[in-house]
Amino acid sequence: MIKNKKLIPAIILSALFGAACQAEDDSTREMVGGAAAAARPDHVVRRERGLDVIRTLTGKDNPEAFGEKFEANYGALGSFALDFVMGDIWSREQLSRRDRNLIVLTMLGALHQTNQLAYYVPGGLNHGLTPTEIREIMTHLAAYAGFPKALDAMAETNRILAELGHGPGPEGFAGSERFSDAERRARGAEVMGRLSGNDAPDPNAVLEAMA
Repeated sequence: MIKNKKLIPAIILSALFGAACQAEDDSTREMVGGAAAAARPDHVVRRERGLDVIRTLTGKDNPEAFGEKFEANYGALGSFALDFVMGDIWSREQLSRRDRNLIVLTMLGALHQTNQLAYYVPGGLNHGLTPTEIREIMTHLAAYAGFPKALDAMAETNRILAELGHGPGPEGFAGSERFSDAERRARGAEVMGRLSGNDAPDPNAVLEAMA
């Protein structure tokens, strides 16, 4: 029992102040720790994510060996490719790995970087693209990046797919469909109508609306 009652308010205030300071210290530590974790993801986690992308891209169960060889060949640049490109960008959930692989194939063809197709054509198959879809990417590329780049990309793509057992039949590949001028115009107007949101049945009306 405290005999000096004058000390009671001081003791209570001291206890309350001490508890408040302790709570503030705990809260500050939590905020600092949380901010640090949010600002800089743990390197181990990033590397694990990157290696998981390598696993699905290559279809092999030992991505660690690939990662070690990649870093040995490219040094810090290899580390950045594994941890940032694969660990951060490829691991985002906003796009599937199939869609990301499709984008990379398109960019490699447009940039005329056909040497990298050796990774991403098999990767496309591993991520769910079909051989027909991969070839169609290169066909579509011709309209936007030009025929020379598209033809080179298609040649390398066909070579890689053939090595993987997806080559053409005895008579080669089939050519494109053959449409009359009126059919070609109607098909083009239909696509442009969808792109523009104008679903007019008359091709000329669609073109006039977009002019």
